[in-house]
Amino acid sequence: MSEAFLHPIARIEALPGYRLLVHWRDGGQSVADFSDDIAHGPVWAPLRDERLFAAVRVVNSGTWIEWPEPRLRNGAPAIDVDADGLWSMAAGQKTSLAAE
Repeated sequence: MSEAFLHPIARIEALPGYRLLVHWRDGGQSVADFSDDIAHGPVWAPLRDERLFAAVRVVNSGTWIEWPEPRLRNGAPAIDVDADGLWSMAAGQKTSLAAE
């Protein structure tokens, strides 16, 4: 059985301040702000390195984003977010690009 994601990702761009500009397949865009997670969450701590944060990539036909580093012992990326979770996060934040 395949998972059906309601909000697949077309592409993603890292923005300053630990934010991601998400381009959805339906043509919409959202900004997801990870600054709080990165500042306070131990799992996210490696992404305080802005170079690592900017290495985010879309995988699995737009159903996930992941950071290639850090990795788990089995070689899998340690930090990832599914597309619908990312959509919910961005919708809840309602962050705008107007301040750019």
